[in-house]
Amino acid sequence: MSCQRMNNLVHAYLDDELSLTEQVQFEQHIATCPECEAAHRAFKKLRQNLRDCSLRFDMPTAMSEKLSNSIPKPADSKPHEFPGYRVLAIAAMLMIVLGGVSMWVMHANRSNAVRDLVDAHVRSLQADHLLDVVSTDQHTVKPWFDGRIDFAPPVKDLTADGFPLQGGRLDYLRNHAVAALVYQRAKHTINLFVWPEQGTDESVKGSTVDGYNVLEWREAGMRQIAVSDLNMQEMQEFASLERSATSPKPEPTSR
Repeated sequence: MSCQRMNNLVHAYLDDELSLTEQVQFEQHIATCPECEAAHRAFKKLRQNLRDCSLRFDMPTAMSEKLSNSIPKPADSKPHEFPGYRVLAIAAMLMIVLGGVSMWVMHANRSNAVRDLVDAHVRSLQADHLLDVVSTDQHTVKPWFDGRIDFAPPVKDLTADGFPLQGGRLDYLRNHAVAALVYQRAKHTINLFVWPEQGTDESVKGSTVDGYNVLEWREAGMRQIAVSDLNMQEMQEFASLERSATSPKPEPTSR
């Protein structure tokens, strides 16, 4: 785990929100990195200080009365009585705020999922558990998932295009099983994570996380996220080939 990754996870660690794997990696890192261990202790001390009752105080009575008197009060309105237009305005503002919060939560969850899959990619290379089924034949790899997951991942062999299929394995994202299809490009390994996700098709979106290039898209009811240290240009080529291979072929027209 990098120092930057540790800084991103320190608050989640203090709130007990990390997965067991992330927690172990976090503790292993601060055990060997004095700077990160000191940062962790500083954050922990700050949280304790913020909970200290001595930091709280009551507003002086004179200030409270001054603030209360400074707020204009409608002459003819009754307490807790709002004109209709104000109620509508408040409702509209609440809808905007809740919509914004919902979008932020969805974005945060998506970002966290991508980071989890980057971690899964790294683990698969370090723990010597890259493949559960070793085969370059898509007709061997795809049936292997039958009975192990409740969906059929699209498995394509792109050997002719320079991305040979190596096999696949089961992986997990937030305690849910996902299919991990493994491809090779020269000496670079590509993990393609696939699971069902409802919604309209989405175009390919790229990002870089901890030095790894990530491409994600949704097509035919499947969320697909590819992770590798391969350069972004060739990753884009891989995604384009995957999408064209997955897209349904047009029916021949009769003459």
